Amino acid sequence: MRSRSRRRRTIVYMVFVVVALSLVGISTRFPAFTEGVHTYTVDRLAAVYKVLNAPVTFAKGIGDGIAQHFATVRKNRDLMEENQMLRAWRAEAMFLRVENDTLKELLNMVSDQSVTPITARVLADANTPYARTVLISAGRKHGVAKGQAVMGARGLVGRVLFTGQEASRVLLLSDPNARIPVKILESGQQAIMRGNNSRYPELILTEGDAALVAGHHVVTSGAGGIFAPGLPVGVVHDVTRVPLVRTYNSLSNLDLVVVQKRDVSGILGTEATGEDKQ
Repeated sequence: MRSRSRRRRTIVYMVFVVVALSLVGISTRFPAFTEGVHTYTVDRLAAVYKVLNAPVTFAKGIGDGIAQHFATVRKNRDLMEENQMLRAWRAEAMFLRVENDTLKELLNMVSDQSVTPITARVLADANTPYARTVLISAGRKHGVAKGQAVMGARGLVGRVLFTGQEASRVLLLSDPNARIPVKILESGQQAIMRGNNSRYPELILTEGDAALVAGHHVVTSGAGGIFAPGLPVGVVHDVTRVPLVRTYNSLSNLDLVVVQKRDVSGILGTEATGEDKQ
């Protein structure tokens, strides 16, 4: 058995040697034929490799596609977060711009008066016996005193009612307890403007018989010395029954105001420096 198997291996080796020598001889004697065989073999092997590599290429393509998908998702998420951040910055910039413009209007409103402006923010509507009051973020430490005029961006909104160390309470023009000496700019008629819980306070003439005209401008008269003369208040709105005034400045949703810092203690007495007890 062993000798027979050994002879078979010997015969196979000899056949391989003969075939190899034959191929060497053919390639030397007939190079064109050999090149054609090589080309054919390479083409067939390439086709086989393509078939064998197709699943690998397909799987790699799927992997690359999935990776690209997740990369795109991450990029879109990053862009969305960046966009939200930019929107927040833009909103903050617009808020600061509006606030800056409002401050400019407020300061221009008092620039011609011989007073020192004190800028304050409205904190909240106050719970007091007075119907229309607000708290502001400036008090005695800032120079605020009872009776001082409080201006909005377009005109007078009220006067300081009580003061604390850090904050003050402002009585708005719309409060029924508010009484403001005013005059009609066009005719010079003197009047008292009285609050009635609306944006349209009543106008009570104290002198002059000329008929009121809707659209005429109303300013502070300076009578009594509490308010400086000439502060813009509003325009005559309705003269059919009780004359009304439409205030220049809305008396609701107030945000920033300017207190006109001036000494009114001689007019109001010691109350002008009194602390808010309520």
